[in-house]
Amino acid sequence: MRIYISALVIALAISGSARAGNVSADIYGGSLYLYGDARGSSITVDSPSSGQVRVSGTVTAQGENTVVNGTPNGSVTLKGWTGGIYNFSYAGNDSVTLLGLTINGAAHIDLGEGNDALVVSDSFMPTLAAGSVTEASGASSNADAMSYARSILVIGAGGADMALIDNLLVDGAATFDMGTGRDEVYIGVPQAAANQVSVMFLESCVIVPGDGADDVSIASTEIGRNLIVDDARSRLRLDISNVSVGDSTFVYGTSVRDVITTANLNVRNTLKVISEGGDDHIKLAGSARTVEVFPGIGNDLVRLRELIATRAYIYLDPGSDDLHVQLSDFNFLYAYGSSGNDQFGFRNARINQAFLYGDSGEDTFQDEGGNQFGELELFSIENQ
Repeated sequence: MRIYISALVIALAISGSARAGNVSADIYGGSLYLYGDARGSSITVDSPSSGQVRVSGTVTAQGENTVVNGTPNGSVTLKGWTGGIYNFSYAGNDSVTLLGLTINGAAHIDLGEGNDALVVSDSFMPTLAAGSVTEASGASSNADAMSYARSILVIGAGGADMALIDNLLVDGAATFDMGTGRDEVYIGVPQAAANQVSVMFLESCVIVPGDGADDVSIASTEIGRNLIVDDARSRLRLDISNVSVGDSTFVYGTSVRDVITTANLNVRNTLKVISEGGDDHIKLAGSARTVEVFPGIGNDLVRLRELIATRAYIYLDPGSDDLHVQLSDFNFLYAYGSSGNDQFGFRNARINQAFLYGDSGEDTFQDEGGNQFGELELFSIENQ
């Protein structure tokens, strides 16, 4: 994955008003409240000492100074900060950076309209995590050095929004609702070793990219309960690597061409991928108790490589689809073709019981060598 943090300041917005907006900052009930206006702004929030929070205005992508509590490029340090952060950017192309914070409450970030960006990290440049061992997955992480929040909610609206999350530990729910526009969500950065963790969500993580051609990357992340990615329309490009999920993972694609890729995604229970239509590319690697794939209508490519599961169910809807299984291990595999000329290819796979149903069309089964089938049953497959 490319490193985006250093480029955010110059790439957050490409259009806007002639001068930067004003951000008001104050403490209410122990929580920090931030209010923007209709103009673009750029702020950094950090904590110089316990119980204090500092809000600093920075130069926007248009080269204008952000006003904080009336001072251009001002910096205000507020005392009595013991709770959460509630940000309301409103309109304009805004940038919010939360830097090395321990948030003893909710992180509620409403980016509003415009091409906005959120960065949550313990430093401007991500660092490799190393240190203690987490009980859930045996993954190595630097949890003591991570930023912290009890929960996080990110809300986008219209515009091309970006959220970059790194070195963060969240106790409760993590939700990213990005709204319309071409949005990007980057959670974690690739680590030097597969078992190193840069982001930890102790509960569930829900990502709703919204309406637009969206990119989502999740890397080096540990999720205590469920991972849900639910896109709306346009296309989804999803990449998941070196991620452990304590319960299940559900991915809902769009009605056009989606590209969904996993590498070393380890799910305790169910991994389900539903892509509603279009000529989709679905490539899965990792492990789960049950795998279910629904590519939808279209000429789809499904690649199961280095995937381990007790049961795998592949439902190829109408279209000329290509299912290829390589270096994978299943106790039971059920693959269902539909109308169209479907391909079922296997190489170096170990499957106790495999049941392949071609349905209508001119279907083909290919044994490419190195396979171990305990039982193989083929139904309505013309070319064997």
